[in-house]
Amino acid sequence: MKTANEDRVGYKRIVQQGYNQCAKRYLEARQENVLSEVETFEKDLMVPSRILDLGCGSGIPTAKWLATKHKVVGVDFSEVQINLARLNVPGADLICSDIMDLSFKPSSFEAIVSLYVIFHLPREEQVILFKRMAEWLSPGRYLLATLSYSDQPSYTEGDFFGAKMYWDSMALKEYERLLEGVGLKAVEVKEIGHGYSESSKKESHPIVLARKATGV
Repeated sequence: MKTANEDRVGYKRIVQQGYNQCAKRYLEARQENVLSEVETFEKDLMVPSRILDLGCGSGIPTAKWLATKHKVVGVDFSEVQINLARLNVPGADLICSDIMDLSFKPSSFEAIVSLYVIFHLPREEQVILFKRMAEWLSPGRYLLATLSYSDQPSYTEGDFFGAKMYWDSMALKEYERLLEGVGLKAVEVKEIGHGYSESSKKESHPIVLARKATGV
């Protein structure tokens, strides 16, 4: 691990090219079953609901599972990942884009899911993204996101499924403060692993379910 010293455009290029390079290996390593936390919050949604999956990757397992009952909009920066998602989730509306370039009308979605994604953005952009996600959510609806426990300023690693990758993580308390500041109240925090079916690397992440205040 080393501290990242590239400019912000460089970080984006690392993430995009990294997932383009490792997309197939990453897909092979993903758990096939949808997270129980996704199943739990989905039970509160009307069918069909409009759901945004930020960083949908290949669409497996989350977007594919949600699309069986809901209208899913999936977004990923990697062209290779989106092309895989188009095969895996043909019924979804899939967008290849930098998350920070997205624009949706207020209250466009009944739910937003972002799993293992937000910490690939520089923290300055994460702050902006939380505000935007709060605007895109309908009042009283939910954001489900994997975050981090500890503060780890921007860094890169050279072997993420054979590719170079970038991260920038804040402490969980800071994330909860940011959520609160944009009108998203954390109502449940659980712990999950790294999402791979097999790996010797031990990781744990907080998965946070946050609800947008009504009347916002």
